[in-house]
Amino acid sequence: MLFRYITKDKVGKRFYGKIESDSKEELEKRFQSAGHSIVLLEHLESRVSAEAKHVDHVAPTTPTTTLGHQRISREQKSRFIQQLAILMDSGMELRISLVILLEQTSRSSRTFKFLQHLIQHIESGDSLSDALNSMKARFETYEIAMIRAGESIGKLPQALVRLSELITKSERIRKAIISASFYPMTVMLVAAVIVLILTLFVIPRFEAIFTEQFGSDELPTLTAIILGVSRWSLKHWKAIILVLPGIFFSMLLLQKWAPFQILCERTFLKIPILKNIIIEWNIVLFSRIFGELLHCGAPLLKSLQLTKESIKNATTRQELQYVIGDLAHGMTFSEALQRHHVFPPMAQGLMAVGDRSGTIGEMMNRVAETYEYQLNEDIKGMTKLLEPIMIVFLAVFVGSIVIGLFLPLVAIIKNFSG
Repeated sequence: MLFRYITKDKVGKRFYGKIESDSKEELEKRFQSAGHSIVLLEHLESRVSAEAKHVDHVAPTTPTTTLGHQRISREQKSRFIQQLAILMDSGMELRISLVILLEQTSRSSRTFKFLQHLIQHIESGDSLSDALNSMKARFETYEIAMIRAGESIGKLPQALVRLSELITKSERIRKAIISASFYPMTVMLVAAVIVLILTLFVIPRFEAIFTEQFGSDELPTLTAIILGVSRWSLKHWKAIILVLPGIFFSMLLLQKWAPFQILCERTFLKIPILKNIIIEWNIVLFSRIFGELLHCGAPLLKSLQLTKESIKNATTRQELQYVIGDLAHGMTFSEALQRHHVFPPMAQGLMAVGDRSGTIGEMMNRVAETYEYQLNEDIKGMTKLLEPIMIVFLAVFVGSIVIGLFLPLVAIIKNFSG
């Protein structure tokens, strides 16, 4: 039977590889008699062994001609970074860590192909950062920069651990924001479905009854408006079907246009519920990325440039570009921040203290933790506030249609009873 092992001797040096043995117990005794403690000892099935043998003999290829682009999802990327960080932090080499991940991945998954091609890049002489960058596998600019910075100072395992933690924290906040926006979007969708059903099936039947009983000029104003909207919608339903997707895709395209981004952001910043969340999210994202890049050994100006490219907020990116320009002309980081007021005074004050004391990396983490806690509290508060607001909105919206339809019915009932 074939086993894979990782052991370490009395001084902590690690040994890893594959070995044949009749049983796991026999191997354990052999390692113990040699003075080695076992970190990992597992039996390799024939399928896994075949995969490993195949990977061990992958011929180097030219990335730009043979490997192509292997994209993986956000969740797959996060899991890959976490697992690679654990393996390399335990003392394994990069290629062996990638082979182990490949052996544990289903052959039919996209991650399997991604790992295969990544191993080929590494065997052809590329660094991990260059390989990921050339494969364009959904890795952000700052993520590749953190890996490259760790490689340049010989601390790739530590850089991967920090990157794994950063991705985990960012994903947690992103999911919290998505979860908070799920409720109002659901309510809006329910309202749209109700209006569609009423417009297509209910209101036209009432219109025939109302017109026969009252005539078009004697209907209540609210009822006349509802019937008019329904009549227009039924007449132009083809145009509506074409226009709505057009509006949706136009908004997606406009989001990439900087002036439109700034206009939307300034509009959202005037809404009390969203203002604090937008500001705090930008501070947390900036502090996390900037601080981790500095910890991994990237220069301050380069770290700031990479962080700016990772920020989605167009207004913040614009202000950070001014700060970068001032730094290039010899101004200190704290002076540039105070000049352009990128963030609220408290956040900028903490960053300035870190800059003057030479502990800006540690201070960035403290700023991120402070505002991350406040961001989570504001998201919870927004969720609690949106629930009654959306219930009232749905009640008023649908209730107006129902009342508009029942006003003439009340009049008809009175006529019959009189």
